[in-house]
Amino acid sequence: MNVAILLSTYNGKKFIHEFLESLCEQQYKNFTLLVRDDGSSDDTVCIIENFLDRLNIRIWKQENVGVAASFLSLLDMAGGDFDIYMFADQDDWWNGNKVLRCVKYFTGCKQELPVMYCARLEIVNKDLKSIKLSNIPRKIHKYNALVENIATGCTIGLNARARGIVLSSRPSHVLMHDWWMYLVSSFFGYIFYDSEPVLLYRQHGGNTIGTAISWASEYRNRLRRFFVRNKKIGIFRVSDQASEFLNCYGSSLDSKDREIVELLTGKRSFLRRIRLSISPYFFRQRAVDSMILRILFLLGRY
Repeated sequence: MNVAILLSTYNGKKFIHEFLESLCEQQYKNFTLLVRDDGSSDDTVCIIENFLDRLNIRIWKQENVGVAASFLSLLDMAGGDFDIYMFADQDDWWNGNKVLRCVKYFTGCKQELPVMYCARLEIVNKDLKSIKLSNIPRKIHKYNALVENIATGCTIGLNARARGIVLSSRPSHVLMHDWWMYLVSSFFGYIFYDSEPVLLYRQHGGNTIGTAISWASEYRNRLRRFFVRNKKIGIFRVSDQASEFLNCYGSSLDSKDREIVELLTGKRSFLRRIRLSISPYFFRQRAVDSMILRILFLLGRY
């Protein structure tokens, strides 16, 4: 199968050499690395160009639009000639069998079905020393995708059919590109979660989006999403992303799904907040997180 690995870069010279070395060591070789540089001011692109004799690489140097918009643009720029579209971060280390595991899964799938693959990862420090493994989701469901993301972008693979659906309607804003792909794929396709860790997910001070290491930092990050204002678009919450989803795909939803999405996106009246807080449809992977979500519903902070 022909694989595209999509990499959005931005001032990544510190770690990108290691990431590219990990691509050189992949057991499965039939892939093309497609790079969209998001306005780097360092030597990131030069480092990538040094690998042109070892990897099949295409590079686009473009203006800075931010990580989510950059990846979605790159998914479009990649074109429709690939069987699988995988996503990569510039500072991780891919296990040697990462591409192979993804390909083996898609080889057994019917290609006319939209499918998204994602996987577990090993969280490491800046020196690639292990910290912990990511949590395995207990239940993958489209209504969970409205309020929580279980798919880390650098583990995601889309087949051509899923790519087409994701690109069929472009949102103006999303919380993150990986969450958006999980949301769209959950409603219109199939999600496969690989419980084997497939990469070393580096945590360092320069991460655009990282994984919290302690429970305190984890909940601090989550609360920030609900209460801290973004300089460009204000406070952008899960209900705003759900509204974008409704605008993009509402006409394709069945009546029940549309009703549930509209419950999350409507005016925050007291009665609606009560309905949300007792709704059996919205849940997060951990019971304590589901309880916090219901409190946020009551407070109108969603």
